[in-house]
Formats: sequence, C-alpha cells, structure tokens
Amino acid sequence: MNMQEADKKAYDLENKAFSILTQALHKDIYHKFCYCTSTKDLWDALVARGEGNAATRKTRHDLLKREFESFQFMENETLSDMTTRFYHLISEMYSYGVLATQQEMVARFADALPPKWSSFIELLKLTGTLDTLSIYEFIQKLEHKNDEEIRKAKRIPVPQNNDMYLAGFNHTASSSSAQQPKLQTTFMSNTSSSPFPQSAPPSAFDPKSVSSAGACYCSSSCLFKTTIRCKCLATKTRTSTSSFHYSTSI
Repeated sequence: MNMQEADKKAYDLENKAFSILTQALHKDIYHKFCYCTSTKDLWDALVARGEGNAATRKTRHDLLKREFESFQFMENETLSDMTTRFYHLISEMYSYGVLATQQEMVARFADALPPKWSSFIELLKLTGTLDTLSIYEFIQKLEHKNDEEIRKAKRIPVPQNNDMYLAGFNHTASSSSAQQPKLQTTFMSNTSSSPFPQSAPPSAFDPKSVSSAGACYCSSSCLFKTTIRCKCLATKTRTSTSSFHYSTSI
C-alpha cells in the first residue's frame, strides 16, 4: 500500500501521540481505557473521566465555591500545610471556572487563620497594607512572620538580674561596694596601717582647753607634725611621734 507523504507523516504523529498518552497512564487505571484505539478516543475518555459531563462540572463548580467560602484552618495544621491546601483549592477553582479576585482570596485566607494571627492581621488592616497585597505576597508575609516566631522560640534564655529593675538597686549596689576593702596606697605612716589615720571629730569649743602657754589640745589624736587652725581661732603647732611632716589648713 502506497501512502502519500502527508498521510505517512500524519500516521507517524498519531502513533507517537497515542504512545505518549498510554505511557502517561498509571497501571492501576490503564485497563479502563484499553478499548480506545485512537488518540482522540483516548483523550476524550480521559477528559470525561477527569472533568465529567456538564452536570458533573456544575456540581463540582458549586462544591468548590462553597469550599472557598467556608475555608478554615484545621486543628494542628501548620501554616505550610494550610497554604498548600489553599493553593490546591485555588487551582481547582480555576479549572472549573470559579473566579475570585486577589482581594477576595486574601480576605478569605486571613479570616481562616487561627486566633494567634489576629494581632498581625489587625496591624496590616490598620496600616492599609492588607488591601494592597496579592495572595502570594500576603502568604509570604505570613511565612516571614512565622519564621521569626520560630527563631525566637529557639533562643536560649539568658538569666536576668532582677535587682537592676528594682527601686533600691543603687542602695544595694552602694551597700555591696561599701563592704569591699578599701584601696591601699604607698603613702602610709610608719606607725599606722592605713594611709591617712582618721582623727576623732573635734569637740565643741571649750575655753578651758586652751592652756596658759597657748597650746591647742583639740587634735590630741593627730599623729602628724602639723599646723592646725582649730575652732578657737588660734594657730598652734603640735609635734607627734610620726616621722612624716604634713602641713594643712582646716
């Protein structure tokens, strides 16, 4: 049988297309289409099984529309699982002609989120951001926020010093510092272990404390050889047993 060049080309294409379709069928359903002998017959059978007739498509259309309007999160469902389920629903809606705008999809998904997202959604509404996002941009923001919350939950808690937030912190700090030993210097007396021996505070002026020789005894505990201006307004010189000479005016 002699075939024209065009007929031969069409025959080869038919065999190739039929082979591609049959190879794409899973072995579990292949037997349902074994009666098909041409590419067109096999394709029509696949369309009828996958999409159904007009009545089936109408039923599926209404079912997808109700599913979209009542879409809600499921118990123990992660954000990733919920997003995958919503994208699959949108894809099915598109296949059966169920149309929804970007704002409707964003509003539907936002309303379906669990209560823990309420504050974040309210913030987007108050700033006017929610009305400007597509469904893909909105879900990206949710995923970014969810990743931040996961990172915060994994942080290692650092012990805090509660004394820093109390009203008496300065008093506590000063009390603790007062208990620490004082710094020592190299300027120390031969007769004292402290750098500057502390003298007792001068007592009230008593005229009897001034002798006839004019000596002043108001600093009897002083260990230095010093000139002191005492409360009796007389300047006297007192000599101690110290080997240092230190002059000051009080």
